[in-house]
Amino acid sequence: MRLVDRYLLKELFPPFFLALTVFTLIMLTDRALRLTELVILKGVDISTVGLLFLYILPSFFAVTVPMAVLVAVLIAFGRLSAESEITAMAASGVSLGRLVPSVFSFCLIGAAITLWIMLSLLPAGNQAFKETMFQVVKTKATVGIHEGVFNDAFDGLVLYAQGVEGGNRLRGIFISNERTPKNPHILVAKEGVLLTDPDSLRVTLRLTDGAIHRLVPEREAYPVISFASNDVQLDLFGSRGGATTIPKGRREKTLSELSVEAATVKAAGGNASPLVVEIHKKFSIPAACLVFGLVGMPLGLTSRRSGKGSAFGLALAVIMVYYVFITAGENLAVDRKIPPGIAMWSPNVILGLLGAGLLYRARTGLPPSFSFRFLWTRETP
Repeated sequence: MRLVDRYLLKELFPPFFLALTVFTLIMLTDRALRLTELVILKGVDISTVGLLFLYILPSFFAVTVPMAVLVAVLIAFGRLSAESEITAMAASGVSLGRLVPSVFSFCLIGAAITLWIMLSLLPAGNQAFKETMFQVVKTKATVGIHEGVFNDAFDGLVLYAQGVEGGNRLRGIFISNERTPKNPHILVAKEGVLLTDPDSLRVTLRLTDGAIHRLVPEREAYPVISFASNDVQLDLFGSRGGATTIPKGRREKTLSELSVEAATVKAAGGNASPLVVEIHKKFSIPAACLVFGLVGMPLGLTSRRSGKGSAFGLALAVIMVYYVFITAGENLAVDRKIPPGIAMWSPNVILGLLGAGLLYRARTGLPPSFSFRFLWTRETP
C-alpha cells in the first residue's frame, strides 16, 4: 500500500467512527426512553434492559454504518480540498482517479460489515429481542399495556384500558377483536386481571362484568351478549395457541429461511414479494456503502469550506433521499406493483450514476451542467 493510500485511510476512519457513534446514539434515544421506562415504572431489572439494548444494536448498525461511510468520505475530501491537499496531490501526479481505489477499499470494508450484520447479527438480534421481551411481558404483563392508550401489541386485538393498577389489574376495558375477519366484535368490561402461564407462551386477560357487541349486517342485527367472566388470550408475537417458541417474522429470518419460505409460498400460489424484498434488502443496503462512497467523493469537494457540520447535513440529505426511495420501493414491491429486485436496487443505481457523473466532472474539470448546479461550485481542484 502506497503512502497516499495509507494517508487517505487515516483520514477516513476517525470521522467514520465519530459519525457511527453520533448516528447510533441519535437512533437509540427514542428506544432508550422506552426501555428506561421498564426499569423506572415496571420494575424490570437493569441487566435485562441491558440485554435488550444489546439485541437492538444490530438493527441500528445496519443503517448507521452506511451513513457513517458517507459522512467519512464527505469530511475527508472536504478537508483535503479545503487545505489544498487535493491540488498538491494533482501537482505531484496523483489524480483524483488514483484515490478512488483507496476510497473503494474503505467502502468495501463498510459493505462487508453491513452484510455481516444483515445476514447474521440482525436476524439473531431481532429474535433474541422478541424472546426477551416476551419473558418480560410474561412476568410483568402490564409492560405491553399502557393506560389511556390504544395498545396494538397483541395480534388481532386493539386494547384500551382507562387504568392499570396493582401490576396486573385493569379497569375500564375496551377491546376490538378482529382475529376472525368474518366475525369481528367489541368487548367492554368494567375490570380485568392479567394471568400468565409460566410453562407456555400464553398471557390471558380475564374480564369481569362486561359485554360482547357484534354487528351482523346480513341479518341487520346488533346482538349484545353480557357476561360475568370471559377470558381473552393475548397473542404476543403470534404466540396464540400455546406455542412453545416465538415464531419468526420476516426480519428475524436468516437468508436460507427466507429463501425456503419464499419458494414454498410461490409454489402455493401466494404472495412471496415481502419475503423476496427482504432477501434483496440484505444485499442492497450493504451495497449502498459503495454507492455512498462514489457520491461522497465529489460532494465532499464541493463542501470544502463548510466543515464537519455541512458534511453531516449533506449526508443526511443524501441518506434521506436514499431511504425515501427504498421505503417507497419496498411498499410498492410488497403490493406487487413493481418487481422486488427493481424496488430494492434502483436507489443504488440512481445514486451510483449520479455519483459517477459528478466524479467524472471532478476528474476532467468540466463545468457542471444545469442539473448539477445545486450540488457543485464553479471552483475545481
